[in-house]
Amino acid sequence: MITEKVPEEVEASIPKSPGEEQSSSCQGLDALDSMDIETMTQKIRNNCIVMIEKLHLEHLIETKKGQGGR
Repeated sequence: MITEKVPEEVEASIPKSPGEEQSSSCQGLDALDSMDIETMTQKIRNNCIVMIEKLHLEHLIETKKGQGGR
């Protein structure tokens, strides 16, 4: 039989009881509710455009009419 010690970080993230599991999932949902999804989406898109430009792959970017690139 193989036994492996679970790192403390992983062990701490494992819920101990059903009530604790529900509490952690509620905390996750609360965190999602408090996020500004539109702002996060725009930041991710802008970061992707910057990475594409740094890799000299601008020709792969499709622009929507009226946006003029970025």
